[in-house]
Amino acid sequence: MELVQNSRGIDFDRPFMLAYSGLSDALLNKYIADSSELLSGHEGQMQVSTVGATIGTHVGPGAIAVAFFEK
Repeated sequence: MELVQNSRGIDFDRPFMLAYSGLSDALLNKYIADSSELLSGHEGQMQVSTVGATIGTHVGPGAIAVAFFEK
Protein backbone atom coordinates (compact mmCIF):
# COMPACT_ATOMS: atom_id res chain seq x y z
CA MET A 1 0.00 0.00 0.00
CA GLU A 2 2.88 2.34 0.80
CA LEU A 3 4.46 1.74 -2.61
CA VAL A 4 1.20 2.64 -4.36
CA GLN A 5 0.78 5.74 -2.21
CA ASN A 6 4.36 6.86 -2.88
CA SER A 7 3.93 6.45 -6.62
CA ARG A 8 1.68 8.62 -8.73
CA GLY A 9 -1.14 6.16 -8.04
CA ILE A 10 -2.73 3.36 -10.05
CA ASP A 11 -3.67 4.00 -13.65
CA PHE A 12 -7.08 2.31 -13.65
CA ASP A 13 -7.34 2.72 -17.43
CA ARG A 14 -4.71 -0.01 -17.72
CA PRO A 15 -4.76 -3.55 -16.32
CA PHE A 16 -4.01 -4.16 -12.66
CA MET A 17 -4.05 -7.33 -10.60
CA LEU A 18 -3.80 -8.61 -7.06
CA ALA A 19 -2.41 -12.03 -6.17
CA TYR A 20 -1.80 -14.05 -3.02
CA SER A 21 0.13 -17.13 -1.97
CA GLY A 22 -1.09 -19.95 0.21
CA LEU A 23 -4.42 -21.70 0.60
CA SER A 24 -6.40 -18.78 2.00
CA ASP A 25 -7.18 -15.37 0.55
CA ALA A 26 -7.90 -13.94 4.02
CA LEU A 27 -4.83 -11.65 4.04
CA LEU A 28 -5.62 -10.47 0.53
CA ASN A 29 -9.17 -9.60 1.59
CA LYS A 30 -7.75 -7.68 4.56
CA TYR A 31 -5.42 -5.79 2.19
CA ILE A 32 -8.36 -4.94 -0.07
CA ALA A 33 -10.37 -3.68 2.91
CA ASP A 34 -7.41 -1.69 4.27
CA SER A 35 -6.74 -0.25 0.78
CA SER A 36 -10.33 0.74 0.08
CA GLU A 37 -9.27 4.39 -0.22
CA LEU A 38 -6.88 3.47 -3.07
CA LEU A 39 -9.17 0.98 -4.82
CA SER A 40 -12.55 2.63 -4.29
CA GLY A 41 -14.79 2.57 -7.33
CA HIS A 42 -12.65 0.02 -9.19
CA GLU A 43 -13.61 -3.18 -7.42
CA GLY A 44 -15.46 -4.46 -10.50
CA GLN A 45 -12.35 -4.44 -12.68
CA MET A 46 -10.09 -5.96 -10.02
CA GLN A 47 -8.56 -9.27 -11.06
CA VAL A 48 -7.38 -11.67 -8.36
CA SER A 49 -5.19 -14.72 -8.79
CA THR A 50 -2.99 -17.05 -6.81
CA VAL A 51 0.78 -16.77 -7.08
CA GLY A 52 2.40 -19.56 -9.09
CA ALA A 53 4.48 -22.34 -7.58
CA THR A 54 7.90 -20.85 -8.36
CA ILE A 55 7.25 -17.48 -6.75
CA GLY A 56 5.08 -19.03 -4.03
CA THR A 57 7.96 -21.30 -3.00
CA HIS A 58 10.20 -18.28 -2.47
CA VAL A 59 7.73 -15.97 -0.72
CA GLY A 60 5.86 -18.61 1.28
CA PRO A 61 2.21 -18.53 2.31
CA GLY A 62 0.56 -15.22 3.14
CA ALA A 63 2.28 -13.04 0.53
CA ILE A 64 0.35 -10.44 -1.44
CA ALA A 65 1.35 -9.14 -4.87
CA VAL A 66 0.05 -5.94 -6.45
CA ALA A 67 0.71 -5.39 -10.15
CA PHE A 68 -0.22 -2.01 -11.61
CA PHE A 69 0.77 0.71 -14.02
CA GLU A 70 1.58 4.09 -12.51
CA LYS A 71 -0.42 7.15 -13.58
